[in-house]
Amino acid sequence: MSIIELPLLLMDKLDKTKLHKFIRVNDNSSTAKHFDKLGVNHDTNDYLSFTKKSIIQKRNITEQLKKDYQFGQSTFVYAASGYEDLERLSFLNFSNIICIDYQIENYECIQLAPNKKLIKIPTDLITSIAIMKVIGVKVGVWCDNNSGQNLGFGTYSTVAQNILSSATDLFGDEVIIIGSYSYQKKVGNYQVAKNYLKIGYETIVDLTNKPDELEKYNLNFDFNILTLYPHSSGAVDVNLLVRKKVPTEKVFNINGLNIHLVHGNIFDFEKEVDMMLMVFRSIYQYTHFKNNYSKVWDGRGKYKFENEVLDFTNPTDILDFVKQLGHSKIGITPQNDKNKNWLDFCMQLCKTSTLTDLYFFHLDKNDYEQLYTYYEEQIN
Repeated sequence: MSIIELPLLLMDKLDKTKLHKFIRVNDNSSTAKHFDKLGVNHDTNDYLSFTKKSIIQKRNITEQLKKDYQFGQSTFVYAASGYEDLERLSFLNFSNIICIDYQIENYECIQLAPNKKLIKIPTDLITSIAIMKVIGVKVGVWCDNNSGQNLGFGTYSTVAQNILSSATDLFGDEVIIIGSYSYQKKVGNYQVAKNYLKIGYETIVDLTNKPDELEKYNLNFDFNILTLYPHSSGAVDVNLLVRKKVPTEKVFNINGLNIHLVHGNIFDFEKEVDMMLMVFRSIYQYTHFKNNYSKVWDGRGKYKFENEVLDFTNPTDILDFVKQLGHSKIGITPQNDKNKNWLDFCMQLCKTSTLTDLYFFHLDKNDYEQLYTYYEEQIN
């Protein structure tokens, strides 16, 4: 190790130590329903114990999956698979059949045939995605037609845009997603339903009622046999997502600060930014993102640092935060707030010399309208 590298390592360790001093504050007086409710309808002790368990398990699961996964072979991932009788899925014509559910008791790899394995991952989907990304799993078919949300077993929608966006590295330029738009609508997940499969692909082809196409992809079977929970699923749809969109980026400058308007996925720019301000629907969802992505923060949250509370909806507080940590590049996603004045928010962040770049990421073309209007005015 060189003399130059050692101080850098010490500085990195110092930054991580300081990060842990920012504690998310629950604001029960908040009218926002997105975060300060636990987001778990069943025993909260189960939530707390599982969250701790998933952190401990992550390294072990990563090591085991790396050993068991058949690289370069076809892969079928079943999110929220449940835990009962998973060997029944042996009929699937894929080399890797990966089942993910936090209710699975232990990691297990079962050799079903010479070139077919059933792999059970006993943790939540956000953590599992992070594990598979580290290993380099490549998914051909992503199945998510199960949900226990209407029974209180589900803790977040597994087809939420931020979750699937975090998984696109696994999908490559083509992936088939088996899901249920009708279920999301039925249980009142209107925002999830609105953004269903909007994760940055140029083309979405509906294969649901095309038996010849389904046979080509080894999906010519009755989808009802995938689930043991008909009460927790809806009419199944099968969609082929083709070609990732190349992010379009418009850049302009305000007071020396580079403003990037990016029609693309924030996870594609994870290495470029120091901080990712995102939106979460529950403590449960946020906690698992935070456990797996240290740069992620709740864009509508409050954090206590020493004796001060910083509100991340307030640009002044964000500037205090980045000053403490020496951050220079912030990535922001929309906050589902139609009344938010993004131009004013941006202008307030431009009052500092600490920041060099401010990225506004979005997948919906109608987001950040004020900022796009301002950009057009500047270039004309």
